[in-house]
Amino acid sequence: MVQLRKNLELRHVAKYFKNIIYADNAVVVVNKPSGLICQSNNNPNTGTGQFDMLLHAVKWKTGLENLPFQLHRLDKLTTGALLLATNARHAKTFSKQFHDHEIRKSYLAIVRGGRQSFEGVKSGTIDARLSQEDGRVRVDDVDGSLALTGWELLGSSGTVPLSLLRLTLLTGHKHQLRIHLAEGLRCPVLGDTLYSKSPPTPEILALVPPNVSIEKPRWSKDDGSEGSQSKELQTRTASEERIFLHSAHISMTRYQQRGSRHKKVTLGIAAPVPPDFLAVCTAAGLKHAIPPSFLSGAMEIDGTPVPLTEEIEGFKGKWCGEIGTIEKE
Repeated sequence: MVQLRKNLELRHVAKYFKNIIYADNAVVVVNKPSGLICQSNNNPNTGTGQFDMLLHAVKWKTGLENLPFQLHRLDKLTTGALLLATNARHAKTFSKQFHDHEIRKSYLAIVRGGRQSFEGVKSGTIDARLSQEDGRVRVDDVDGSLALTGWELLGSSGTVPLSLLRLTLLTGHKHQLRIHLAEGLRCPVLGDTLYSKSPPTPEILALVPPNVSIEKPRWSKDDGSEGSQSKELQTRTASEERIFLHSAHISMTRYQQRGSRHKKVTLGIAAPVPPDFLAVCTAAGLKHAIPPSFLSGAMEIDGTPVPLTEEIEGFKGKWCGEIGTIEKE
């Protein structure tokens, strides 16, 4: 009976094994899929929720005695690097690093804005203050809290009004990146129906995989007037909602043990972009603009890459994800 229960648990959580990309004696990094809500029911004996299944998958694959500890969140439709701690002691350490801004996060975003949107300016900092009202974030220069986002243009499409940006989160506010891009740069994230002021053009829609929806639901009768939902829209609405924002890199302070000495280092982990993100970039002619480490994944110590086939000395760090052709070459 116990073995049967274990087999059933394994069957349910195994789908998340591929999302575990890095593990060591203190932290685990998962490449969060779109649609996953980062909220646990905190019951170590169940894996009913999708996030709980992810935590159980980490426990199972890494051999932890207990479920890992959640340290931060990503929005439901955001993908990429999510940091977990292996036990309560390490959770306290890395929670303090988050509080002290020692942990740095950078993102990739496909945005609706072409070459003309960035003429003469290739990087900068958005410093629009933000406040919340009824669950929605807005720019508020009078009463808003300080919010800073660094941005860098990696490339613009030559065929459609899309660009690829690298973003550095300098402060942490709800929807900060999304509203800063929509209001600060006037280039909303592709698929962001909350802060975009206009729908994507047909030429952009043509680049998006058919199982992905980046439009707000619209309602129409067969004669074109408002009413029941059209068949075409019903198909799109049934597709997976998607925002093309990816948590591409996370770094933190670690201490490498060498004999009786401990050396302070910065550990960096890059999470590969998901297939639909890569597909849109490829269709838009932007694949060349994606840094190689965000295609294959990466481990770094003080900015220097560590081969994915090697173990990081001092805290038994190892790559758990797939090793692609770029790394092998």
